[in-house]
Amino acid sequence: MAQSDDLARAVAIMAGQNAVTGVARDMRRAAGLAASEVAKACGVTAETVTMWEDCLARPSLSQYLAWMSLLTDRVLAGKASYATQIRGGHAGSDRFGGGPAETTADGVTGLVEQLRQDFPAWEFPLPDGFKSIGAEKPPRLVWRAARTDERSHDLVAGTAWELRGKLGDVEAALERDDDALARYNDGRGVTRRTA
Repeated sequence: MAQSDDLARAVAIMAGQNAVTGVARDMRRAAGLAASEVAKACGVTAETVTMWEDCLARPSLSQYLAWMSLLTDRVLAGKASYATQIRGGHAGSDRFGGGPAETTADGVTGLVEQLRQDFPAWEFPLPDGFKSIGAEKPPRLVWRAARTDERSHDLVAGTAWELRGKLGDVEAALERDDDALARYNDGRGVTRRTA
């Protein structure tokens, strides 16, 4: 009896830690699950799952095991799927999706040149793994970009397409920052006090 009480107490503590730190909610979101999906697997309502995540209620031992097993299995499956995608080549357009253009030296060189033309403020070395193109195993390329004016940290990606997306995001953020600074400098975005 004492051993089952200890186990129940340990589960209550772990459930509380998962809720207080936000791990439970983060895992559910990373697993791509709605609270209702978790609730169905645990035999409770979606409101109960939300209460567990908010540390307003604690699950029983069997509910906790079902809850954490589901989340852990889904997150691990997602990571394995992502790793398989990265290792197995990439679907998408030949130009920027990691398709056939990323399996030949000429294709990779062409993608690097296209990135250089489209993003002149950035430097693009040939991706790591470039020399392994044409070898027995498919290449594992690591694409890199460094901004020449040091306004951003270096970027790393698994495909030219992914790197292009990151570059677009950074450039858009830098443009928003420039606009905000211009508004600040000319007084449009600042409330001025009068004496």
